[in-house]
Amino acid sequence: MADKYTKEPPVIAAIDIGTTFTGYAFKFASNDTIYCAVNQTELRVPTCVLLNPDKTLRAFGKDAVEKYEAVMSSAEQKSHFYFRNFKMSLYKPESGDVKVKISDERGKDMDALEVFKIALAHMKNKILQDIKTRRYFDTPMMDEEIQWIITVPAMWSDFSRNFMRHAAESAGFVSEKTRLVLEPEAASAFVRSQKIVIKGNASGALEKGHRYIIADLGGGTIDICAHEILDKGRVIEINRPCGDYGGGTVIDQEFFSFLVKLFGGEVFEMFKTGNRLKFFDLLRDFENKKSTFSKSTDEVVIDLGGLIHLYQQKEKESTSEMLERSLYGNKVRMHENKTHMYLSNRTMKEFFEKSRSAIIKNMKEIVEESKKKEQAHSVHFVSWWAFRIALHKGMYQRRIRGKTTSRLCGRR
Repeated sequence: MADKYTKEPPVIAAIDIGTTFTGYAFKFASNDTIYCAVNQTELRVPTCVLLNPDKTLRAFGKDAVEKYEAVMSSAEQKSHFYFRNFKMSLYKPESGDVKVKISDERGKDMDALEVFKIALAHMKNKILQDIKTRRYFDTPMMDEEIQWIITVPAMWSDFSRNFMRHAAESAGFVSEKTRLVLEPEAASAFVRSQKIVIKGNASGALEKGHRYIIADLGGGTIDICAHEILDKGRVIEINRPCGDYGGGTVIDQEFFSFLVKLFGGEVFEMFKTGNRLKFFDLLRDFENKKSTFSKSTDEVVIDLGGLIHLYQQKEKESTSEMLERSLYGNKVRMHENKTHMYLSNRTMKEFFEKSRSAIIKNMKEIVEESKKKEQAHSVHFVSWWAFRIALHKGMYQRRIRGKTTSRLCGRR
């Protein structure tokens, strides 16, 4: 029976359920080709789950977003369950109870374990289907023939990690063939496989004895680790991984807080719950502007949909009157079409500040801790906005001193 779980698995498959996006990858033991696609056009899809009234899966990812926003009537939305950003429910759970509850977009509660189980089971089935369509094996794959890897944030507590293990088992994963891997550890493996170290005008892979720090800046969390490369591709941990809640969703929350201060909490909540399609359009618009924002951006134009009109209806005053008495009067201006708002470069930077500060704080801590042993040779950032938020045109070099180099490893 031991050979059943100790022999080399024909397939290794990894699942990354992120705060904002989800994706997977797998490879066959007989070759080095890595397959990664959730559908024919995208490597990752939004981490959104749409459930029927009986709590069975109706749609996942972009399909869930489109069905919930554009297809379903208001009555249908009330009877269904729609979850997004639910991974953050395990950041700091209020209790150690595995039956922790999470709320969907309309405030309806459901067991978090059930939501995670459904998401994991869906991704598992997608991978099995993908393997089958590639016709690599003559016979169907069995669960025990696949080594499953599920990534989790380094900053998660033991409770959260055990919760994910329990969710995986509930979703049908074989416990002996399923490993939880810290997200920065997975990023570290990716970095070691790349030719990224500059040697004169050439690039090469990291060599034995190279010490490096890697920061995985995700949608919800930032996770940082420090390694030294040993022989045969092995690594040793220089410091314990660390992290914080400081990913891209923190920027979103800062933007929403800004809108609440500008238009009032009651008006913003009315817009969020009463104009859901326009609210989701606002989310997408800000996500796009956030991902392209840089130091050289002069102004950012945000489509507020019906928020301005709703404010004028409720408060019986124009936006110009509102801005005159607002603390933000000199930071924003409204377009004459009464749907768009202009944000200055300085105002946009303020939305990034909380996340930026969390990254700098954690980076400083691990750099200083590493110096007590032997200083790292390089620093690597893995995320869609690594330099926009962590470096911002040389910010890292200004704030954290030391003979290190910084490199970006793109992962959207």
